[in-house]
Amino acid sequence: MSFWPVLCIAVVAIEGFIGFAINVLALIYLFDGRLQTKATYKLSLVVSTMQFIGLSAISGFATMCHLFHNQIMFLVYFGLLPILPQIASDVALVTLVLLVFGIWEMAPAPCILQYLALCKPHFSTPKRLLMAYSVCIVLHYCSLFFTDVEYRAECAEIGRHVFNVSDDEGVEVHCASLRFEDKHSVMPIALFGVLPSYTIGYFIFGICCFKIYRALNVYKMDTKSLKTQQLQKRFFKTLLLQGLLPLLVLSLPVGVFFAGVFGPCQQYKFVRFSFHSKPSILIIFTTIQGLVSLSFLRKLKPPSTVQSLSSRNTDSRAH
Repeated sequence: MSFWPVLCIAVVAIEGFIGFAINVLALIYLFDGRLQTKATYKLSLVVSTMQFIGLSAISGFATMCHLFHNQIMFLVYFGLLPILPQIASDVALVTLVLLVFGIWEMAPAPCILQYLALCKPHFSTPKRLLMAYSVCIVLHYCSLFFTDVEYRAECAEIGRHVFNVSDDEGVEVHCASLRFEDKHSVMPIALFGVLPSYTIGYFIFGICCFKIYRALNVYKMDTKSLKTQQLQKRFFKTLLLQGLLPLLVLSLPVGVFFAGVFGPCQQYKFVRFSFHSKPSILIIFTTIQGLVSLSFLRKLKPPSTVQSLSSRNTDSRAH
């Protein structure tokens, strides 16, 4: 195996372990019974954290790289995925696609929940959760097709040639044409499936964030609501970071895709540049998201019992 696949496997595996560990730690914080936060916010953070755990784990052992050649997009998987039975490999790939699409499809849910908490406080918790996540279910789009055996075998041979992988070294290759007229074309999925769900999801996200910002600024500052307002502002900052970060993170893979469509995609330098961008960036993204969640959760955790007892003893002595 050549240098680039080995580097990809090593780097992505390490990043996957780090992202997995950080998000598991965030999940442990979320299940701490002393955590001072509302049930709706807690559940939304649990859903997103479990999604990041899945992304870190599957991306880490799948180790995917991009390749564009002769108007064909290749997804070449190294790591542990090729040594699994075919059905297990296919299940892992479908799960990975679901989790990746969920990055933008699940983005509106936390901000819808906060909007309802601020502007519709009379709604019950189950009703808020149903309204928020039903939007994500409607937005959900995932189309994954497995091409003919002969076509996949031809693509696997091209992938082995480019990455200098011998026949006895396993690789899992999925491919699709970038030509509209081809029966294996990925363009209808990209333009008529992914793009609408991506656009609508972030449109809802933007509208809700604007309404939340206005609601927080007109919130009455009395003694009882001060603590609640601080919690609302912290959660708003958290959902802003977790919602806008995918826009920045996914810009490189999307740019690589369109460069493959319209640019000189057959050049070897371009192949080298693009080949390990998506898995590495996805795992960095999940790591940063986990750190954002941890930062929010640590501020909500009450002081330890020892600190509380010592402060009470100090107060009693003063009296």
